[in-house]
Amino acid sequence: MKGLTNSLQAIEVSQGNKEIEKERDKMATERFERELKSVQDMSTSPDNDNLLLDIYVKHYKWIRDTYPSDSSKSLTFLERATFDLKESESCRNDSKLVKMWCDYADSVRNPGEIFSFMQSNKIGDKNALFWIAWAFVAEKAQNYNMTDQIYQKGLKRQALPRELIQKRYHQFQRRMTRLMLDREKNGESLDLTEHSNHENRSDKSRKALGSLSKSQA
Repeated sequence: MKGLTNSLQAIEVSQGNKEIEKERDKMATERFERELKSVQDMSTSPDNDNLLLDIYVKHYKWIRDTYPSDSSKSLTFLERATFDLKESESCRNDSKLVKMWCDYADSVRNPGEIFSFMQSNKIGDKNALFWIAWAFVAEKAQNYNMTDQIYQKGLKRQALPRELIQKRYHQFQRRMTRLMLDREKNGESLDLTEHSNHENRSDKSRKALGSLSKSQA
């Protein structure tokens, strides 16, 4: 009987905790929506977009701090935040927004689709973080040719801070040099285009990496 009593008490505690969580989430969401509405009710201006971004960033931090192991809550919020702010001219290269977009890309199955969308809509194209994050995904997939192209495009777009993207590009080039030397020692060769041939890449791989827009020099 003692074991049954302990089990029932544990269930009651668990149910009580869930009710507390539910009420806490409700209060946080209501506060978030009130803050958004108070800014949205103001006259439209670039400053308002920056205020909205700060509100989204603050609530996103609350979600991550409150539910560090629940990625679904973060993903749901990132989908809304990036959608709501995608048209903002004043925020599109703000590091806080670019970071949320990169977190969003990192949370989905095909991050390249997100990066391609960002580039097509010039979201983060002047921010080094965007190009570095995309290059990381491409290099991780061993598409070294595309990685190189991403870094070059970021430099061509004069993404800032320039010193950061140059540093990461040089680090990538050094890794490629070491890789080529290792391949040569083993009697192999490294073709940087070997993973970028259309016929050798699956649809899944292309979606994961996305594609660089050649029209946006």
